[in-house]
Amino acid sequence: RLKPAGIDTARELGGDFKIMVDLMAKLGHPLWKVGNGQRVPVFGSESENTEETSRCFLEAAGITDAEFTPLYGLNSQKYGALTHKFKGDITRQLLEVYGPSMSGTEADRQKAAKAHFKNRFYHFPEGETLIEADWRIAHSFVDLLRHNLGRRIVLCDHSGALRVFEAVAAHLSFTAA
Repeated sequence: RLKPAGIDTARELGGDFKIMVDLMAKLGHPLWKVGNGQRVPVFGSESENTEETSRCFLEAAGITDAEFTPLYGLNSQKYGALTHKFKGDITRQLLEVYGPSMSGTEADRQKAAKAHFKNRFYHFPEGETLIEADWRIAHSFVDLLRHNLGRRIVLCDHSGALRVFEAVAAHLSFTAA
């Protein structure tokens, strides 16, 4: 479930988006034609938070006729065996195993342990590296765009996935080869 601050942020951003939605409609160019079975297509990860965020955002924008489609490929990095574990507990276990061979002060070892999990090449047990996750998300994003050519869609996802979307979009060529 979203925290109250997350709900407030989604609604605030949705209110800002409503300004554009209303302006486009007023100019005779509605972003979506809804009704008569037509719904705004929304895509995101399989996280409940993603769907709830999109609902709060779109309702604040005045869009209540939306259809959320969760996509596995847009999920965050897979932590495998470490899923649902607290970072502090994981870091403590890492230090129990590797700490004696690490140099520096206790603070240095803590910092090194935390950096270990942020390494883009670290492969979580039964999970994936951040690079693998980025490639999976990028491929899924491009596939989603291919299947929705000519349609307006809404993407609602976690910040890591949104950074991947931004990187892919920045490098798409819109000119003929």
